[in-house]
Parts: sequence; structure tokens; C-alpha cells
Amino acid sequence: MKIYFHVIRRSNGTGGQSIESVNEAFNILNQDFNPHNISFNWDNQIDYIDNDSYYSSPTTAIFNVNNHQDGIDIYLYDDSSSAGGRANGVGQSSEFWVSGSYWKTPNNPLTRSHVISHEMGHVLYLWHTHHGTYNEGGNDNPCPELVNGSNSDTCGDYVTDTPADPHLQFDVNQSTCEWNSSGTDANGDTYNPDEKNVMSYTDVNCMEYFSEGQGERMRNAINTLPYLQQVVTDNCLVQKLSSIEQLCYDNSQTLSISDISNNSTTWQVSSNVTILSSNNSSIIVRATSSNSTGNGWVRAILSNGVSIQEDFEVGIPDRNKITIEHTTNTNGDYVLINNIWSILTSYHQDHNNFIGAEWDWKFEPVGGNMSILTRNDISNRIDVSVSGEGQLIIKTRVYNECGCSLWKDAAFQVKKSSTNPGGLFDGILNKGF
Repeated sequence: MKIYFHVIRRSNGTGGQSIESVNEAFNILNQDFNPHNISFNWDNQIDYIDNDSYYSSPTTAIFNVNNHQDGIDIYLYDDSSSAGGRANGVGQSSEFWVSGSYWKTPNNPLTRSHVISHEMGHVLYLWHTHHGTYNEGGNDNPCPELVNGSNSDTCGDYVTDTPADPHLQFDVNQSTCEWNSSGTDANGDTYNPDEKNVMSYTDVNCMEYFSEGQGERMRNAINTLPYLQQVVTDNCLVQKLSSIEQLCYDNSQTLSISDISNNSTTWQVSSNVTILSSNNSSIIVRATSSNSTGNGWVRAILSNGVSIQEDFEVGIPDRNKITIEHTTNTNGDYVLINNIWSILTSYHQDHNNFIGAEWDWKFEPVGGNMSILTRNDISNRIDVSVSGEGQLIIKTRVYNECGCSLWKDAAFQVKKSSTNPGGLFDGILNKGF
């Protein structure tokens, strides 16, 4: 959805919110709404309203100044103005303002609060979580929601997964975000509201999230309310991180982000990955060492709150993640039956079993006289028949573009069948080593 930012300043152009604060407001909106498949587009332009009368007194009169039909208008007052936030109705119009200390979280004055998301929630047809329970101005349906949720779709805020709220009225511990009050509903059930829901009247330090039900209600409003249909755009930028499948020590790889726009990027990598260089739109990485192996990832955290991650394999395959399965007799012994063909299959848990990859097999008798025949050597599968008796060490390893794994060993006993001395045996049991 398209949004417009307006910054109210004094008539001489002083005061008002900085460009950095407006950018932070934009990031908070996407951070809070993106998890619910709602995103906002802004052209990075700020409309400055330089007027002393508006600057000193936040009122709804500001909604008539430089308003747009094709976007949501957000009016931002100075930190020094009186604390407040006001949407132009709930599910009625596409403008709101935020002012004063509501811009900041008191526990950390350098951090902006989520009040801007609270007011945007009203624009997207969300009521306060205490709606219906507490008779405030604009309450269209003074129907108290019951704690047991039996009337939650027709009373309260009409969202079934937000608990009944008797109106917190800021009676929340600022440091712990715990509700200090008690109280019961018409059934005598004790209220237990969600102190961290953005649409509650909680402390501004405690606002964190919308519920899934609130997200569904907002999406439904966007799809049906005419004034919101006007602000929907089809040019949403979806940032994507290029993909790689394998990262080696000798060969570095470059990953890049599409549609970076004006975002800045913070890069993070797993411990087996080293960053060689990076900028806002790309990063060059390699495996941390020649011994690095396993699962790896690169994560881009954008200033608009979007986080993108690419997962891949690092280094040569890890021998410890190889298993050898075989056919053997049903009594559970790890044996090969003399002169009976057994199927050996090797897998690697991190590498999609390396179907079509190259595997090596090696057979090392330990004492005794053995004759070993193989056939059907198909990648990670081989058939083996052994004559004689004793211990046989079977080894396998796999290759990827970084090199080959160390050998994986499995020890087998080669025996004659006690029930079929001639070697005819058809029992099958899969064993993993």
C-alpha cells in the first residue's frame, strides 16, 4: 500500500521530525505488518507543513492539509508536542497522526515506539482490544467480550484470538509489561489481557505484535473497503537474495540482493562462513577454512525490517553424516552371507543423498582368505558377493565440487549360512552405519 509522510514544522521551517526519524517510522511499519503479508511503499519524499498553528496543537484539522486519495497520509508532529496519536476513524478513512512522547519508548528515548503501527491498525479496521468492554468514544458496539471467548466474533474487537481486555488504561508495569490490575467479566472469570498487543492500551514500551486474527482482519479490510482499495499498489518491491548450493574454501561466491531500493543492509553469516567483502547490495563469502563443512547460511537484514536468508552446504561432505545401508540376514548380525549378493547403499544426510554424485567404494579384508566380487556400481549403490570367512572393512566416500569426504568405514563379518550351507539365503534387513 502506498503511504505519504507529512512532517509538521514551525512557520520558519524549524522543528519537526528528522529524515532519519521518518525512515525509522517507515521501517517500523514494515517490520510490524510484513509478518501478516502487508507491506508499505514510500517514494522517500517528505511533505513539510510549515505552520505555527498546526505545529503547536495536534488536531484532526491536519487531515485536510495536502491529503491524498491514492495513499495513506501519515502526519508526524515534533517530539516536543503533546503526546498523542489519532486515526481519522476506524475503518473509515486513510489518515492518522502521531505526536510528542508517543514517538519514543520511555525506557530508551532513542528508540521509536510502535504507536505508529497502532494508528495504522485503526486505518486497517482494527479496534482497540478493549473495544466493547470499555465504553469509550466511538464505540460502535458496547458489547463486552467474555474471557472464555464464546462471543469474541461478535463483541469486543471482533478478533477471536485476542483475549478479552477490560481496558488496561496504562495499568501495566513499564519494565515487566505485566498487568497490575485484576477484575472479572459477567461470568466471574478473571481477565488476562495481552499486554504486548499493539492494539491494546498498554505502555508504549510493551507494544510488540499483532495477532494472526488481527492480520486476517486487516487483509480482509484491504480487499473490501473502497478507501483502502484506492491505496493498494502493484509495484511492491520484494527483495530476494541470490542462491548458491555449495560454498568452498578455494572458490569464493557472491550473493546479491534484488530491488535493494534505498535500504541499508546488515550482513550475518554462519560460523563456517567468512565474509571477504560486502556492500548494501552484495556480499562475497567463502568457507572459513579448508576443514569447514556442514550447513551454512548468509542472512541480509534490511533497514526496512526485511530479513532474507540463503542456506547452502559448506566444504567437503562430512564423513560423520554418511550412512551405509545393506541387506543382511534377519537375526540382526552385521554380516555378509558367504556367496550371497548383498546390496550396499550410501547416503549423506546434508546433501540430498547425492543422487547422481560420485562415490568411491573400497574393500579391505582383515585376516582370512576372501574373494570379493562387485557389480551394478551405480553412484551410491553397489552389489557385493564375498566368498570365504572373516572380517571385511567396507569403505565409502563421496565427492562434491569442493572435493571428497574422508572414508566412512563399516565392519562386516563374512559368514556361511547355518541354515543354508550352500549359500542360498534371501532374508533382508536394512542396517545403518
